[in-house]
Amino acid sequence: MVLFIHLDGVLHPTHCDPSQHFVHLPRLEAVLRQHVALQMALAAGEEDLCLIDELLGKFSGDVAKRVIGGTSTTSSAKSDDQTRYDQIRRFLRRQGLPRDAWAALDDAKDEFPPSCRQVVLCRPEVGFDEDAECRLRTRLLGRV
Repeated sequence: MVLFIHLDGVLHPTHCDPSQHFVHLPRLEAVLRQHVALQMALAAGEEDLCLIDELLGKFSGDVAKRVIGGTSTTSSAKSDDQTRYDQIRRFLRRQGLPRDAWAALDDAKDEFPPSCRQVVLCRPEVGFDEDAECRLRTRLLGRV
């Protein structure tokens, strides 16, 4: 399974002071360490993915090595292929991964179809809090 992690609104509240960036990363890494077969991809803007090495440097080494790439909107993407949901599906297709073996940790409800059960939503003004952690743990255990 691949977990797609959006940065803003998940690893830290949106529009927070830069000193608060990645404030929720230790909580997320604790969950990830309990699921050692889980791979991750960063669901971020193209500008963020250009700094992938810098982003991975924020993660602990044991977690960072499980990041297999990232999604972004590129100029070569089709105009109807712009939501994070579509980016995730495109990523899975390009990587030859099963199209249903994924979950997403995100703060943007409108980036996913209403019926999408793979997404675990965070409140953007808070990020990955205890409630989101509980819902992610449930999702990763397949209890959705």
